[in-house]
Amino acid sequence: MKVLNRSHLKNTQSMSFRDTKHREISILFLIIKTRFLTSFGMTIKFTFEIVSDICYFIIFIFLVLVGCDKGLTPVSNTVISPGFSGTITYKSPFPPTDSLIDLRIVAVPYYPVDTLFQDILLKVFSGEIAYSPNKLSTLDSGATASYEMLVTPKTYYYIAVVQQYGPSTFSQWRVVGVYGYSLASPTPKTVIVTDNKFISGINIDVDFYNLPPQPFK
Repeated sequence: MKVLNRSHLKNTQSMSFRDTKHREISILFLIIKTRFLTSFGMTIKFTFEIVSDICYFIIFIFLVLVGCDKGLTPVSNTVISPGFSGTITYKSPFPPTDSLIDLRIVAVPYYPVDTLFQDILLKVFSGEIAYSPNKLSTLDSGATASYEMLVTPKTYYYIAVVQQYGPSTFSQWRVVGVYGYSLASPTPKTVIVTDNKFISGINIDVDFYNLPPQPFK
């Protein structure tokens, strides 16, 4: 049986204690190092994410400004009243004033037009047939006058200038010009008016002495 002396045992225990402490310090240092590197890595990652977000935001703003070469234009909420406009060209001299009591535009939403003037008059009063609120200007022969007319959105198959040639408002009217009418193409042109739409170019020629076909008696 081998017996260790007291001095050798003491040295052995001292070396074992130092080794243990050394290992503990090494482990502690490793833990601290690991945590530091992890924290440092997270900080770098977090900083990189912030920088990336800022870059994306700057690029987005740049693209918006490039796309809006005229700046930011507010959306228009302007409501357009439905109707149509054009010119009336007088191809002949005006008749005497006693036979030019009134001069209006009518817009009829069907075709052919009624053959009885009284039926047309009733539909004018009911609002089914639109008519200009004011008397048209009387000008010299060859002159052109502009007009505008607001109407209910619908399809109008017959737009004409009508003349009151006598004192009776309920019977003495005649057609003196029709939109789209000509000897070569006697069928009137159709005008489609929709909501929030105003149509231009509805031009009518008027000849008081060469009348288009009269739709009513």
